[in-house]
Amino acid sequence: GIQNASTVASVCGNVLTGGQQGIYLENGSGVTKIAGNQVNSVTSSGIYLSNKSTANTISNNEISSPKENGIYIKDSNVSTVSDNKISAAGTRGISLFDAVIKKVCSNTITSPKQDGIYLSGKSKVTYIGENAATKNVVVNSGANGICLKKGSTATNIIGNEVKNSASANIRVEEIKKSSNIVQNMLSGSKKQGISIKDSQVTLSGNKIKDTKTYGIYVEGKNSVCKINKNDVEKVNSEGIRINQGTVTIIQNQLKNIKGYAIKIAGGKVTVKNDNKFSKCSKENLKQAGGKIYISTKDSAKLMLNKKNLAVVGASSKSAKSVVVPAKVKVGNVSFKVNAIQKDAFKGNKKLKTIVIQMANLKKNNLGTNAFKGISSSCTIKVPKNKVKAYKKLIINAGAPSKVKIMK
Repeated sequence: GIQNASTVASVCGNVLTGGQQGIYLENGSGVTKIAGNQVNSVTSSGIYLSNKSTANTISNNEISSPKENGIYIKDSNVSTVSDNKISAAGTRGISLFDAVIKKVCSNTITSPKQDGIYLSGKSKVTYIGENAATKNVVVNSGANGICLKKGSTATNIIGNEVKNSASANIRVEEIKKSSNIVQNMLSGSKKQGISIKDSQVTLSGNKIKDTKTYGIYVEGKNSVCKINKNDVEKVNSEGIRINQGTVTIIQNQLKNIKGYAIKIAGGKVTVKNDNKFSKCSKENLKQAGGKIYISTKDSAKLMLNKKNLAVVGASSKSAKSVVVPAKVKVGNVSFKVNAIQKDAFKGNKKLKTIVIQMANLKKNNLGTNAFKGISSSCTIKVPKNKVKAYKKLIINAGAPSKVKIMK
């Protein structure tokens, strides 16, 4: 329809039907804005920038039934892609390859055959959405609603509304630079609400509802994820499923989960007992593999082994006080603390107080050097009928002879 519009300031208000690309900039072409155009039934992409072309804004365009992408930006720079309406794209709604863009926001994308918003190559986007007022709405994607592939970066994915994706509503794969996925409304996905593979992400404040498999799914040994304050509701399988990676799960709300609320199959996972559960059909926390650490506000660092917990250290190297509880409850599951492992508090000279609530401490469940190198001014409080027996055990486990052991 319009090609290489490098001698004009803007491409606005055109109606383009048929042809290959609707609007096509290549080889360093540049315009201030591409806005208010209608592009229908082209055999390639509705708007296509390639080979170091530029535009300040691509906005308020209506693109329907392109055989390929609604908007395709390849090896080019655009400041803002906003307020576009894209329907029935033959591949993707907005597709970026090696593109640099500040904001992708306020777009409405309906029924793309593959992904709604797709980043690949070395694409860099600062914001996909920015807040509730500038959200992208992506509905009925044939694959993922929002998808980041290997090598691309989206620093912030915020406030978007994504519905009824055939795969995940948000999918992030092999992203080395961290992404914030925050306050998105995600519903009706045929697979996962949010799916993470080998990526560094923070998931916070998202509302995930009516997913067929998992609310939040993490895989890949290189995944580093903080899952914080998300609401996950009406999930047919697990609410949060961790297969691999290093993950922290804090202050989430899980409701009406037909499978396990949180299932850990692998990885290194810390679960705080401030997650809340309601109307979940099975155990709220299930271990099927991996290393799981249970954390409470004041307790020592605890590692789960089937149904029991072992103390593996203080809550942090800088902790001045620590509690060894008798048991910890996570939702509807109680775990008994039945051991203090080898070297658990070794060298923690900052500890001033250790409170041991467990009443079954014996030689066979207290590891070698568990208290070696703690300060001699540390006070260790134990059950009142265990002072004599525990004193011997604690000194034999490396505590200084001058340490105070009392009820």
